Amino acid sequence: MKKILHSSLLVAGTSIGAGLLALPMTSVNIGIGLLTVMVLLMLFVGYYTSMMVVRLNETYQTPASVVDIAKKHGDKLTFGMLSASFYGLSFAVLTAYFSGLADTVSKNWSLNYNGVVIACGFGLFLCLCLKETVFANLNSVFVLLLVGIVASAVLTIGFSNVPSELLLASPQWNEVPTFLPVIFCSFVMQMVCPHVYAYLEHDMCKVRFAIFIGLTLIVVVYLSWTVCVLTKIFESSPEFFRQMQAHRASVGELTQFLCKASGSDVVETLLKFITVFGITTSAIGVAIGMMHALATHMPKLATRIVICFIPTVINFLCPNAFVAIFAIVGVICTVFAVFGPYRLLKTSGEHITVPYRICWWVGATVVICECLHVLS
Repeated sequence: MKKILHSSLLVAGTSIGAGLLALPMTSVNIGIGLLTVMVLLMLFVGYYTSMMVVRLNETYQTPASVVDIAKKHGDKLTFGMLSASFYGLSFAVLTAYFSGLADTVSKNWSLNYNGVVIACGFGLFLCLCLKETVFANLNSVFVLLLVGIVASAVLTIGFSNVPSELLLASPQWNEVPTFLPVIFCSFVMQMVCPHVYAYLEHDMCKVRFAIFIGLTLIVVVYLSWTVCVLTKIFESSPEFFRQMQAHRASVGELTQFLCKASGSDVVETLLKFITVFGITTSAIGVAIGMMHALATHMPKLATRIVICFIPTVINFLCPNAFVAIFAIVGVICTVFAVFGPYRLLKTSGEHITVPYRICWWVGATVVICECLHVLS
């Protein structure tokens, strides 16, 4: 049971984090109704795309990333497609995590942005040096702390009745091409599935249960948090709400506003740590997936350095790129999480079920939205 708990929290922690900041900023023009539908759709897609990866691991009787499976059992096109998407996605989201954390911490504690970025890289390097059992315990503590902070913030900030203006608001459909890739990326955690499969000793019942529990936790946290944040901003500061609608608010400004609006010194302190714990758990999950993939190509020490060094350098060159990155990696996410595993399953002779086909069409929709967003 302890291993199932650690696995579920790893799944949840890999996704919960950046989405806590990205979703309120991008869903402000979508409406609560459409937001809820989208989140539930992502629960479905997240579960079945994860099962694609797990099924591939079961078919080839090895806990391996989709990149390694494609290298051994796929064609050159599939391997190239998955390699580019996996490493592109991993380094992109790590860069976004470093950016979001640096922006928030530097604004709330009056620290140097670049100094925080360096601290992010060094801290992640130390985490990757831990033994697996210590790492699992540390990650679980971080996730539980994060969930506890979110619950405290939701209760204290005030999860009152959602205003009818928000609940019944008509979605601005022109915002969907921006929002859909962001929420899709907020549920990408498939890179940890091989680790969960190995950690739970290939027991499929336990793997399915752990992934479902982890994804359900993601849904509850994201929905309650986003609705709470939008409600509080709408009621207490129409001016800042309009600023968010016009996409003129940064991640750090959103956190600062929530700290002031909480009306409690304790909650203000907790809110400042939401980004810290959220991005820490997400970064650890992504980095672990990269460790499994890169360890077959280079020594572990070199792998740790590469994982931490590249996002640090990119943040020096392109600071404060948090939302921008999440708005343009939708295509990469779909290739890695949907199209690649789907193609591998199809070429392996496995039966393609209806849920997998639905995931493929959702992925295609994300790609179309991404292209519309880039062209607009």
